[in-house]
Amino acid sequence: MLRSYFKTWLTRITMNCAFQQHRASFQPLAIEPSQTTSFEERLVDRLYLDDLLDVLEPTERSIIYFRYQEDLSLQEIAQTFNVPLSTIKSTLYRALEKVRRQKGMSL
Repeated sequence: MLRSYFKTWLTRITMNCAFQQHRASFQPLAIEPSQTTSFEERLVDRLYLDDLLDVLEPTERSIIYFRYQEDLSLQEIAQTFNVPLSTIKSTLYRALEKVRRQKGMSL
């Protein structure tokens, strides 16, 4: 019985030493501040996006909004609309293709 406690104690000491060594060698990543866009650039982007979305049905527009503006997963969108996941996927991809064909561009 004493031997099993000794093994547990020794294992825990080894783990703590490894964690301490890891913490000592850890160096956080230096992240450069991103270039901020001006208000005018954001406004133009928003107006262009609104123009692109005008070719879509309201349901398609809602799915794109939830996916790309609200950053919801497809599963969360399916739960919101109370429809199967495959329906959300096909509607999303069909809407994106409709925008591509209508505006002659690739997203």
